[in-house]
Amino acid sequence: MNYHGMVYNCRNVPSALLFGLEESSIYMQFGEDKYAYDSVAVGYALRYIADKHGFKLNMTQLNKLLYIAYGVLLIIEKERLTKEHPAAWPYGPVFPRMTNKVDLNSKISSDEFDELPPLIQELLDVVAANYGSIPANRLSAWSHEEGSPWSITVSKSPDDKWNQKISDDDIYLYFRDFLGLNHEN
Repeated sequence: MNYHGMVYNCRNVPSALLFGLEESSIYMQFGEDKYAYDSVAVGYALRYIADKHGFKLNMTQLNKLLYIAYGVLLIIEKERLTKEHPAAWPYGPVFPRMTNKVDLNSKISSDEFDELPPLIQELLDVVAANYGSIPANRLSAWSHEEGSPWSITVSKSPDDKWNQKISDDDIYLYFRDFLGLNHEN
């Protein structure tokens, strides 16, 4: 089954976020990481906004929503959302530090969300609203599709595939196509 349809709703990203988007090359030179936040703080912010939408996320869902937000920000700003790169784990892209530090049983607070700039708050809100209800197994299956950044990463090192950093270039190219922004057609 192809899960592209479930993330197709990323086209609901407000057009203002995509204003000025231009294609410069296949291998992007990303900026100075002006956004690169702590993945743990962004994980807690995502928990907060998903809760506001009525979704209680498990760790797999939290990782995949963070990964979607990370990929979309690479497209709209050519900037990384977190200092931590996603890594290839058996269940798909994972932010290891966030996975080990976020306590899903802790009280949900707006503190981390409130500290983020409006662009990032809006991005997390759109991602949570569109994907917070998707079951973890569907998100994992989507992230494992052939040609995904995860599958590219694990195929490069079949003997030592787990915990390999997933390339921002691969994520950028994937999400560019995923969002229908491939200008080469």
